[in-house]
Amino acid sequence: MGLLALWGLYLLAANVLLNVGVVPGWVNGATHQVHVEWDRAITLWPGQAWVKNFSMQFDDDNEVQMDLNVEDSSVNMSLLAFSRNTFKLTRGRAKGASYRMNIKVSEEELKKFPARVDAFPRVPGYAYPPIKPKERPPKKTQEEIDKLFRIELDDVESDMTEVWIGEYHYQGPSHVKGSFAFSPMKELSVGPAHMSFDGGKLTAGEHVIFPSFEAKVRCTIANADVSGPPERILPALTASLQTNTELGGLGLIAFYAE
Repeated sequence: MGLLALWGLYLLAANVLLNVGVVPGWVNGATHQVHVEWDRAITLWPGQAWVKNFSMQFDDDNEVQMDLNVEDSSVNMSLLAFSRNTFKLTRGRAKGASYRMNIKVSEEELKKFPARVDAFPRVPGYAYPPIKPKERPPKKTQEEIDKLFRIELDDVESDMTEVWIGEYHYQGPSHVKGSFAFSPMKELSVGPAHMSFDGGKLTAGEHVIFPSFEAKVRCTIANADVSGPPERILPALTASLQTNTELGGLGLIAFYAE
């Protein structure tokens, strides 16, 4: 009876916390760089939750914008990790996912190639067009950096409907599996992550690059330093691509040529 009472107390408290905005509020209140929310979530036992319409937006104030949306997912969520300023999800299984990302451009690039930037995705809640600041933001103190939330996704697998990175926009079936960890202004790790593209359309703005894109990608980023310029990631990056697909056209060259 005592165990049943504790379980009932958990069901009440945890589901209230998940559905009245308390958990997203912890994350969103820690920094303006990250925003998370969901329509509803259900948990029946500690640490595991089913989440409907999860979304996460990120802007590092300097180089990168990101937008992740997931229609349905089940995850193990570490409530204890919140006490360590960490948003940690493990054994995530999802469907209906959409991933969008921008690498910010300078004002000179925007003026020179406006059509290219116009093909970028819009990240809700953050500025468009995504312009790099003329000067790097004032350096945060170590105490301020340590207060920023770390994001960890481990053993994640999802069916996806969209991948949109800069001007390159894939729409169609795809599948991703792997892990991801990010500490703002500290460290980035990816994978190994595997992704397959299963015949959707790959475009750049109005230009069709591959009408039916089929490919398999493998990527690993090993403990990359993200406290400075993004090129610091390159020594930690390994990737491979296998594809056999028909090229639709090269009209996107207009994005890069005056």
